[in-house]
Amino acid sequence: MKRHHLAKSLFMILLSMVLVLTGCAFPIWEQAASTTYAATKKVDVSKLSNWSKLGNNYYYKKMTSAEKKFYKSLMVVCQEFLTDADVDAAKDKGRVEQPNGTEKLEVVYFTPFIPATGLSYSAASRVITVFCYSNPQYYFLDNGHLYSTGYSSSNSTDYALTVYKAFAKGSSRMKHTKKLQSVLKRWTKKINKQDGQIEKLRMAQDLVCGRVTYGKSKYSQSAYSVFCGSKSVCAGYSSAFSMLSQVAGINCINVTSEVVNNGTDYSHQWNMVKLNGHWYNVDVTWDDLDGQNYGGNTVCYYYYFLRDDQNFIYDLNYQQKTDSAYDSYYSHYAQEEFTHYGVPKANYDTNPAYPYTSPGAI
Repeated sequence: MKRHHLAKSLFMILLSMVLVLTGCAFPIWEQAASTTYAATKKVDVSKLSNWSKLGNNYYYKKMTSAEKKFYKSLMVVCQEFLTDADVDAAKDKGRVEQPNGTEKLEVVYFTPFIPATGLSYSAASRVITVFCYSNPQYYFLDNGHLYSTGYSSSNSTDYALTVYKAFAKGSSRMKHTKKLQSVLKRWTKKINKQDGQIEKLRMAQDLVCGRVTYGKSKYSQSAYSVFCGSKSVCAGYSSAFSMLSQVAGINCINVTSEVVNNGTDYSHQWNMVKLNGHWYNVDVTWDDLDGQNYGGNTVCYYYYFLRDDQNFIYDLNYQQKTDSAYDSYYSHYAQEEFTHYGVPKANYDTNPAYPYTSPGAI
C-alpha cells in the first residue's frame, strides 16, 4: 500500500493561515466542504446493488463504529467515481513513498478528501488497505492514499484515495468501466453454467489463468489488468478471481502478505473462499502455468486450489528449509491489516491428487 503526502504551501488571508493544495487556485476550505458532502450524501442503492456484490464485507463486519463510518464514506466516493461520468479525479503533486523508503515528488490523481474522525493514522490506513482489497470492483484505484491534517477540522486527519491517471477523467473512466463490464458479463455466464460451487470456482480460475500471463503491466495491481489486459501480477489475479467468485454467489476475500526476510521481499496476494461453512485457500497466481505443459494442462493446475492452511503454507518446523519452502511460508503470511480483524482459519482440505490436474472434493 503506497502512502502519499500532499505538498502544501501556506499564505496569510485576514491574518488567518489557510492551507492550499499546491497548483490549485482554491483554498482548502472549498475542498473540505466538498469532502463533507461526499462523505455524508446517500448512496443510490439502485446503482450500487449490481456492483456492491462484487466486493466483500467480511472485514467490515469486524470493524468498530468509527471504522465503519469511514469505510462507508470511502464507499460513497468510490461509487460516484464508478457510476458518474461527470466526476473527475483531482490532480496535484505529492511526496510519493518509493520502494526503497525514500520519497519523490510526483503528480498524483485522487478522490475528494474524507475525514477519518476518531481514528488514528494507523487505524485509518488499515481501513483504507482493507477497503481497497475488499472492493476490487473499484478498479480505478491504484491502492495508494493521500493524507493531510486539518482539512475538514483541526481534530481530524483527512484521506483521499489515489487513482490511476488513465482513469482520472470521468468520461474516459466510463468507457473503461463498460469494457470491463462486458468481459465480466461474458465470464459470469460461463461460470454460472457450471454445476456446483467447486466447478464454478474452477471455471473462474481457468478464465483468469487463460487470459493473462504473469508479468507487470500498466494496471497490474488492478483487476482491470486481467479483464482488459494480457499480463498481471498476484494483485490482479486475486482481485479478478474474487470478483468472479462473488458474482457467482461464493464468499471470497483477498489476503495480502508484506514480509521481508533476509533482504527478500515476499509480498503477495491470494484468496480465501467459503464453501459449505468452511474456508479454503486459493492462489490463482501460483496455479497459473503460463502456457507450460504440466500433466497435459497448459492453463493451470490445482495444487493451490481449495487447500487448508497446513498444506497451503509450508510448516518450517517440519519442512526442509529450502528457498521454495521459505517462499511459500512468507508469501502467505498475512499482514497486520488483515490479521487485526481476524483472517479465517482454513482447517479443511480438498486433497487434490498428484499431478493436480483437477481439483479435489469437499
